[in-house]
Amino acid sequence: MALLTLTQQQQHKPISPNWANYVKFAGGKTNFEQLQSEVEESELKRLLGAAFLLDIQTNPTDAIYVDLLDGKIFENASGNNLKFNGLRYMLAFMNWSKHVSESHVADTFGGMVQKNRQESTPLTSGDIKRLQNDAREIALQDFEIMKIYLNDNATIYPLWNCTTKRKLYTPKITGVKRTIL
Repeated sequence: MALLTLTQQQQHKPISPNWANYVKFAGGKTNFEQLQSEVEESELKRLLGAAFLLDIQTNPTDAIYVDLLDGKIFENASGNNLKFNGLRYMLAFMNWSKHVSESHVADTFGGMVQKNRQESTPLTSGDIKRLQNDAREIALQDFEIMKIYLNDNATIYPLWNCTTKRKLYTPKITGVKRTIL
């Protein structure tokens, strides 16, 4: 079961319904279903970890996961109120980011093609990249606040891997002089 539906996507960051509902072959997935599953599996697995994501996907209606999916206002360790918008919100922006780069490309019997219409001018690859980065940044900023919530509530979420990653100190030795005796 997908964590984000097309209706929820449209509430957070709308994408073209014509593109989203298009099915490439009979009995196949819609463009949105394909996009959503790819983003959920790649992006959320990287952010949350495979075991934690699988538990959320398996039990999305559990009370402990409802807040993670839909967002929450919470008090941090310093006594300040913070808010994150939830995994569905983050997924919507990540989906939109991927949609921007895929919506103008079609897989045909003759290979990959790009739409070319007289009434419009395609965006440059730099413009597309900027739009993608802006949408991903919004999602990742929200995730940073969610991480504070997860770290503060690590006992409720035992599958959340909140250990801090440390870089090992590797000294760089430059210009070794040898003395000849």
